[in-house]
Amino acid sequence: MKAGTKVEHSSPEMSHAVREEILLSLVWNSMDAIVSADGVIDHWNPAAERLYGYTAEEAIGRPATFFVPSDKLEEFEQMKNRLERGERIERLVTQRLRKDGSRVEVEITVFAVMDSEGRLAATSVISHDMTENRELQKKVEETALLKTDFLAKMSHEIRTPLSAIIGTAELQMLTEMTPEQRRRMGIIEASGKLLLTIVDDILDFSKLSAGRLVLEAVDFNLVSLVQGIVDALGGIARSKELELAFYVDPGIKTGLRGDPNRVRQILNNLLSNALKFTSIGEVLLRVTKREETADDVALRFEVIDTGIGINPDVQKRLFQPFVQAEESISRRYGGTGLGLVISAQLVEQMRGAIQVDSELGKGSNFHFDLRFEKAKQIQPDRAVPTTEVFKGIHALVVSEGAVSRAVISQYLDSWGIKSLSIASAEEAVSELRSAREQSLNYAVVLLDEGRNNSGVRLAQIIKDDSVFTDTKIVIMGSGPRTSGSAHIVDSWLTKPVRPSLLFNSLQELFSKSDGDNGKFVDPSTVGIPRHAWRKDIRVLVVEDNLTNQVLIKEQLV
Repeated sequence: MKAGTKVEHSSPEMSHAVREEILLSLVWNSMDAIVSADGVIDHWNPAAERLYGYTAEEAIGRPATFFVPSDKLEEFEQMKNRLERGERIERLVTQRLRKDGSRVEVEITVFAVMDSEGRLAATSVISHDMTENRELQKKVEETALLKTDFLAKMSHEIRTPLSAIIGTAELQMLTEMTPEQRRRMGIIEASGKLLLTIVDDILDFSKLSAGRLVLEAVDFNLVSLVQGIVDALGGIARSKELELAFYVDPGIKTGLRGDPNRVRQILNNLLSNALKFTSIGEVLLRVTKREETADDVALRFEVIDTGIGINPDVQKRLFQPFVQAEESISRRYGGTGLGLVISAQLVEQMRGAIQVDSELGKGSNFHFDLRFEKAKQIQPDRAVPTTEVFKGIHALVVSEGAVSRAVISQYLDSWGIKSLSIASAEEAVSELRSAREQSLNYAVVLLDEGRNNSGVRLAQIIKDDSVFTDTKIVIMGSGPRTSGSAHIVDSWLTKPVRPSLLFNSLQELFSKSDGDNGKFVDPSTVGIPRHAWRKDIRVLVVEDNLTNQVLIKEQLV
């Protein structure tokens, strides 16, 4: 016991001898080795006998260094010096010798006993055997690996029938069915996809927990990646009548090197959550450049929504496993709560940190910064060519969605097109007429299709007015071009609008030549006619599951 330590709750009548007996009992029955010395060993408890192999009779009276390895003697002297200066030594991991000559790793805490002149008189050392901890840690790691292997095998076995269920449902949805049959088949397809997502989340969480998830380092194109994610989730946004938009900083003029699959997974998780918890308004994925050097570039990723928001108390533990805002939220929206913790751990593995800014009833902003090496091979497909086509052009952007207006305007401004954004059709008509009176001509009006084809109706008003005969109309719609709009709409783009398609569309409207020089190169929109390549193609399907063999064959037909 450290000198001067007060024994709490001791009876005033308790004699000094009884107290000594209690302290001796504690030392004698301790599971950790306790050794004291005043130059030579004078106490050696049973736990020390078990740990080091020497009996008390063999140890007591020998120098305090007799079981210290020769390469630890300097460390021993340094400990003495520290104790003499009044320092504490706690939980120092070192080594000591056993009777059989083997070494044992121990964690020691040393207490100093000082004499009346303040000099070191004796020491008491509590030693904890680290071998048991190492063995326990090894067993924990082995168990985690076994669990991960088991989950990997099970997830494969679960995925196989799930893929067959989802694929068959998708094929069946393409056939003629009654409305009720189509509704039921849609439930099967959606439920299968949800279950597949949960299986993938559990497997990824297990891999991350076991430290077995390895990041790739390959070249990739950020814009293509972002466009693919937004396109895949566009159907969900349209079904909920939400505005889904994305903005990639035009200043990012390089391909990147990293793990595109994990970046895709993070953004997909965050966007899926944003769409799930937003019933009215907009969801925006924004990527901006924070810093750039000759070798790398730092980017900020943001997923912003106008959804239900998150309680401040919940925000503190939001990235813990299986946490959702409220139990009622879990019941209403479903999910395991693993998506966010997986995203947070992936961002952390890539040396970033994910954060959230949110206010109840007003939405959330999940954001994180990542640094990427510049790609050696891949060049961006979005470098805007030098063109004089847009010189002096003014554009009017009309959309109820503030985010959509801002994104489109930012792209237009970066291409040298001066733009003004307006929320309503009435304001748009007023602005067009007012501008004409001031000899300002809006060469193009970009209209959101809006609810109940309000954008098309505004386009008709503009076209019917002889003053605006030369004004080009671009509609940004949720689906294919509507019937009856061909004669009033100069170009139709499906939301979320790709900047490459918008650029090419505007260039075609204002270019005097039919050449392709200066266009965006967007690999995902360049191709050959559907089915043209299928002729005389033979495909070998290697699949050990008979159901999936049949399914793949039907999908290829």
